[in-house]
Amino acid sequence: MAKIPYFPFYPDDWIASRKRLSLTYKQQGIYILLLAHSWSKPLPQDKEVLLKLVPRSRWSDIEKVLLTCFSATCDGHANDKLATLKRHATDISMKASYAGKCSSNKRLYSTSVEQPLNERSTNQNQNQNQNQKEHKSLAGKSPPDPRINEVKNYFIEACFKVLRFEPVLEHAKDGKLIKSRLNGDNFTLDELKDLIDWFVKSDKSKEHMTLAAALSAHSMNLWGRGGK
Repeated sequence: MAKIPYFPFYPDDWIASRKRLSLTYKQQGIYILLLAHSWSKPLPQDKEVLLKLVPRSRWSDIEKVLLTCFSATCDGHANDKLATLKRHATDISMKASYAGKCSSNKRLYSTSVEQPLNERSTNQNQNQNQNQKEHKSLAGKSPPDPRINEVKNYFIEACFKVLRFEPVLEHAKDGKLIKSRLNGDNFTLDELKDLIDWFVKSDKSKEHMTLAAALSAHSMNLWGRGGK
């Protein structure tokens, strides 16, 4: 996520702050500068580095500000209120970023309650065509495991039910992955369905809404076998 280039400042809170009133005007200036430095990451504990962050200032003034307005942590010095404001600003920024991605990909991420019927039909046709090609390529060979298509269809329905859109599958690639999970990793059909249910409801689905991502090793580790 991109760095947030600002931090909130509340004039009324600043004026009424008892901690600020206990500081000299010079120390108040140091306080503002240290807040700006600590927006990106906690202030260092090293005295020499802190002196460089506030040039031409006495250590006694810097120390007074740190003891009055900051808390010592394992990572350095942090202002508790600023840390809370940053978490709030980060949450808003992430939601706005995700909303922007949804808006720019309306074909997949519809903001309406119902996905347009023609879009769902288009994706259905694409998936059906892929299935037909797959069946033709397998003519004369042993029939495919019916569980593979069951997993594919379950993923499509789960996406539409929870996220209101139908994904386009990479049938050959996804088929091999499903077969690997069923045979090589000895997952049951119900376990793969539980994994898909977890995935479409998790934050991981916001990053990559594909069946490959749902059945990836990373997703399986986060989910935990047995539906955790």
